[in-house]
Formats: sequence, C-alpha cells, structure tokens
Amino acid sequence: MPRGALVTPEALAAGVLGAAAAIMVAGVLLDAVHCAISPLGSTVLALVCGAALCRITPRAFSDSEDGNEGATIVLFGLVALSVAASLLWLAWPSLLPVVDGPDIVHHLSLIHVLQRTHRLPHDPALAPYLGEMMQYTPGSHLLGATLASLLQVDAIRVVHPVMAAAAGMKAALVFLVARRVVPSDAGSPWPALAAPVLLLVPAEYFYRSIAGFGFYAQVVSEMFAAGMLLAIVGWRETHASGWLIVFAVAGIGAFLAWPVWVPVAMTSLAIVIARDRAMGEGARDLLVAFAPVIAIGVLHVATHRGGASILGSGGVVTVPTLAVFGAGFLVLACAGVLAGARDTRARPLVVFLAVAVLQAAALAALNRWTGSSSLYLPYKMVYLIMLPCAVLAAYSLARLCALAQPRSRGLRRVLPYLPIAIAVALAWGRVPASRLRSPINESAYAAGLWARDRLPAGCIDYFSRHWLTGYWLHLDVLGNPRASRRMDAETFEFKDAVAKWIEGRGMPYGIVEDVAMLPNDMRADIDVLAHFGAAAVIRRRGLTPSVCRE
Repeated sequence: MPRGALVTPEALAAGVLGAAAAIMVAGVLLDAVHCAISPLGSTVLALVCGAALCRITPRAFSDSEDGNEGATIVLFGLVALSVAASLLWLAWPSLLPVVDGPDIVHHLSLIHVLQRTHRLPHDPALAPYLGEMMQYTPGSHLLGATLASLLQVDAIRVVHPVMAAAAGMKAALVFLVARRVVPSDAGSPWPALAAPVLLLVPAEYFYRSIAGFGFYAQVVSEMFAAGMLLAIVGWRETHASGWLIVFAVAGIGAFLAWPVWVPVAMTSLAIVIARDRAMGEGARDLLVAFAPVIAIGVLHVATHRGGASILGSGGVVTVPTLAVFGAGFLVLACAGVLAGARDTRARPLVVFLAVAVLQAAALAALNRWTGSSSLYLPYKMVYLIMLPCAVLAAYSLARLCALAQPRSRGLRRVLPYLPIAIAVALAWGRVPASRLRSPINESAYAAGLWARDRLPAGCIDYFSRHWLTGYWLHLDVLGNPRASRRMDAETFEFKDAVAKWIEGRGMPYGIVEDVAMLPNDMRADIDVLAHFGAAAVIRRRGLTPSVCRE
C-alpha cells in the first residue's frame, strides 16, 4: 500500500490470516527443534507477522479508482461480525460446541494435550488416547490451545468461538472476492454483498459443518482457502507480487489446518499465472507462492510419517442433493460459470471451481482403485466448491439485474441492492432460526469435572439422551483411551447403560444427564454424590470400586 493510504479491507483480511498462520508455524517450528511452545511468544510473533502482511498487501484497483474503499471496509466488517455473531448465538450462553458427531471430541483431545504440555504429541504412549490425531496436521489445534492458554480457560470454551470467527472471516473474504469480480454501476460494493448471503443458501455446507458435524480443522482451513482464492483473484487483477506472499501465507495456514484444499488452490494459481506470464517470470512467481507451502508440508511429513493417512479418512458428511443446494442457487451458479468463463475478472473462479471438481473426481477414483466405497473426501470437496459457486452466483445475479435499464431514476437507484434482496429471499428459511440443543452441555460438563477430580476415570457409566455426551465425557473430560476393551463394546446409549446397571454388569459410578430419566427400579439402588442442575453423579449401592474394569 502507498504511504499514508488507509488500510484496505484486503490488508485487514491478510493481517488476520497472517497472524493465525504465524501461531501455527511457530508451534510447528518450535516442536521441530524440540522446544516447548510458548503461547505468549507465538502471540507476539502473530501480531508482528499480521501487521507485516497487512502492510505489504497490494491495494486493489477498483476501490482506489472509484472511491468506495470506505464502504467496502464497513461491509467487510459487517459480514464478518454478523456471521460470527449468528454462530455464537446458536451456542449462547455456554458457547460450548453445538455438535452431534464425534469429530469435535477427537479434536478436543489433541487441543487439550497441547494446552497441558505445550508440545506436539510424539510419545507412542499417547496413541491409544489420540488415535489418528497423533498424525493430524495440528495448525487449528495450536490456534485453539494458544487462545485458551492466553485467556486462561479450558480449551473447550474456545473451540466454538474459533469456528465462528473462522466462518465469519470466510464469508467476509468471499465478499472481497466478489468485490473484485461482480459488476456494478459506479463501482458500488453493494452487489458484491449478495455473495456471502448466497453462501448461506446451502446452509448444510455452511452452518452444519460447525453446528452439527463439528469439523473444527476443516472450518479453519476453509477460511485460509478463501484467502488463497482472494490472492488468486487479486494477483490476476494487479500482477503484484504481494498477492503471491498472501497466497503463500494462506496456503501454509490451510495446509497446517486441513491440507486437502491446497492442491486445488495451487493448481488454479499455476493455470492463471501460465495464461498471463512468460515461462521465466511465471516460474519465479510460482516459486514465491509455492515454496513456503511445500517447505511446511515437507516438515510436517518428516515429523509425522503417517500424515498421509488423512486420504483414507472416513465418516459422516453431507451428501450433495438438489434440496441441499436449492434450485435457485444452482441455476445462478451455473449461469455464473457460463458467463464468467468469458470474463477475465471472473475466469479465475471458473478455473478454481473446475479444478476442485476434478480433484473430487480424482479422490473418488482413488477410493475405487483402493477398493474403498467411501465418498467421504469427494463429498468434503463440495465445501470448497461452495466458495467460487457463491461468488459466481452473485456475479450472474448482478449481470441479470444490469440487463434491466429502468427509465425511472428511483428504480435505477434501487438496482444495486436488487441482487442482495434476491439473495436474501433465496436464503430465507434455510438459516438456523433457533438455538440448538447440544449433547455437550454445561451441566454434564460440570458433572464430568467433579467426577474427574474425585473418582476413578475408568469406573464410570453414562446415562444421557444422546450417545455423544457419554463419548465426550469418557474420552475428553475424563481422559480415557480410545483404544481399549471397553471402547470396543461400549455404545454410550442410554438403554444399554440402564440394562447393565439393572443386570449388575455396570460400573460402580455413573454420570446422569437428567436424574428424572432414570427408571424407578434403578433409582431405588443409587446414591446421588453431587447435583449439577438436572445432571448428577451417582453411585450404585452395595458395589465397590474393586469391581471396576476397563
């Protein structure tokens, strides 16, 4: 940016990405030289790196020429804050994760190890407790552990806020991408605001990854992926080397959080550069953008030999359907692809989308070749595909609205806001409108902490409405191993836990989410050791801890 210039929204975004990536890199580098990870030191480095990246981020042409930079900054902040606030509201007031799947428990286990030890896990003795998280890219976990240590709170208190902040920044970055691409009269930033609104239309791919599946690392990585997309569009607009540095920093963050997106962004940038540069210049540009990402990738693989196992991961994920996307969203996105392929401003988005679709197809072919029927990773690619689709949908919407040339001056003034109105209409009713009940709740958490400090961790049964409550308490709060004989047979289902107690096969202690749930013939034989609202810690009469078995 030139001296004396106002800070641009792109610079602010790059500063946030740089600060987050610096915390991740600091932890990985310190671990590589066998040093403890310092939360305070990492934060100081993050502030310095964020400020430096903010300073070198190039000014985009459009805002500086049309004088709308101030409005763009305001809208950028409005998008980030409103999206983050909506996600925080879903978990208010506890701000505990709002999930119904096990992924968040596994991520919490690694974050807690980092918060307690300030080191990445390498001891084989931790493998029964962490499982695949021993080899997982630890960037998002370093971010969560550092924030929790600075705030002096348990890491479970920051996981949902981190995801909310990352989602807010992702939506704001999508707005900035649209600002460079979506056509508007007199350079108005308002039509671009349709893009982050359209991003919410397939709400399963925006909200449910946080308030449902709890894809913690993926959500953080999506923020960096949006940053890489902005860097590609920014470089195509300006050819400034500063955008290549932004791409490298965002690429490092994406790799250390969840690396599956990185090949798509790198291939897309290579294609865009190859179209605009001679071979020698293009090679130098690619070296600037790719070398730091490749270096951090090599370091991770060297210290985590099983890191490639992520390609064989599986689980539950949203299946793409017409109902999930919405017909209006799909029609607008397809129209945007057709129109954008002929527009130099929008063409990088079409390239990014095409490469993402091809990678999804390649992952599906790889699964078939290895004999796996899982489409977990190919379906996960749809989360990335939503980023360019939302911008291209806004692009086509703005193009359609521009075709209307009303004679009335009043209607012409309304025209820039029409894409937003249509986007809001498409998103209406698809965004969560009420707070969600989570198996991870305050009363169960309090009961788990009380039991952890006073009872044998492996001698407790769990009586809860949702199996995830017991799963989370057993593994994360009480710290029991995932690889054990008990876990091979345990279901954490309420009916199974009750049956074991009635038949005399249960543990001597139990954590009950709601005492009123217990059947009468079971209540007659228990002592309540502690109450936490509706939850309680109980002990079975006549049974001593000596019968406890793991």
